[in-house]
Amino acid sequence: ENTWNYYYDQEIEENGQHIGNIPGYSTDNYTEWAEEVIRGKHRDESKPWALWLCYSGTHGPYTPAKRHEGAYADVEIPTPEDVFPPRKGKPAHLSDRDFWIPNEKGEAILKNGESSIHGKTLQDWIRQYHQSAISIDEGVGKVIRALKETGQYDNTFIIFTSDQGFAWGQHGYRRKVAPYDANIKSPMIVSYPKKFSQNKQVNAHISGADIVPTLFDVANIDCPWRVDGRSLTPLLKNPNMKWDYPVLMTYTTFQFGEHTDTIPTDKSLLYHKSGVPWWSSVTQGSFKYIQTLVENEIPELYHLKNDPEELHNLAGNPEYKEVIKELRETMLSELKRTKAGFVDKMPAVGKY
Repeated sequence: ENTWNYYYDQEIEENGQHIGNIPGYSTDNYTEWAEEVIRGKHRDESKPWALWLCYSGTHGPYTPAKRHEGAYADVEIPTPEDVFPPRKGKPAHLSDRDFWIPNEKGEAILKNGESSIHGKTLQDWIRQYHQSAISIDEGVGKVIRALKETGQYDNTFIIFTSDQGFAWGQHGYRRKVAPYDANIKSPMIVSYPKKFSQNKQVNAHISGADIVPTLFDVANIDCPWRVDGRSLTPLLKNPNMKWDYPVLMTYTTFQFGEHTDTIPTDKSLLYHKSGVPWWSSVTQGSFKYIQTLVENEIPELYHLKNDPEELHNLAGNPEYKEVIKELRETMLSELKRTKAGFVDKMPAVGKY
């Protein structure tokens, strides 16, 4: 019953006990509760503390706070180049995807006719989405201010990130789950003034899987489980160091653990409800290699510096034959390292 109450009237549990419906805007509530913890409430002030603050803001249905409903009235976002089909050089599940269609003015609207609070166009939807993010900006600012006012900022390890990206029109999506940066790439900002460099930009590929070993490393605690990520502390101490580890990503719809040992032939298990099938990818250096885990489907290769929007699949270009071979071997090696059960049962790769 709480599924769509991401913003107002949330049902809340505290320490496993249901405490009822909470009025107010959820992002504001979470910020208030986080500030209380930072300032010493609900904890032993003599001991270290950890806070995992998970805002609902920007989750569908992207409901902005009332105070922000007029924001960004004059902002116009460029429409992605491949919002409409056809998309040459893409796997079958994507080439003719028509989630967005042109209206009489040529503007992108949802095929199902769904409307945002501002209207039906892609611009209207993007505006509403970003309005729902403003309260997160405000909340993070209050959290940082509370840390500084209590003298804890310099000695607090902060990781600001999100669960995944979310495409707005790119490759025809209004979706996560696909293997493209627009769908999956997340922001990440790290702060720990006492230990790490500040105001530096790191040009390296990293993964969400790297966060857990990094947290344990920074806290000088041995991780009690096998983890697949790599601690980022060397990179945080020296942002200019060479860091060329590959980043493996896999997508297995709603199947996990031993249920991913074999790639299903049943389409209801192989494909997400949005039509995205299982896939595996590896990013290293300037390139990303993607294999859709469907028999005889074409592979994908993108030069992320020259083609950050991932519009031009280089897999059919003979000049990149060795790059594809090397990255596929790297992907298989990473799948084995991380004990992916399906690694020895990969489908045949199609010819471009």
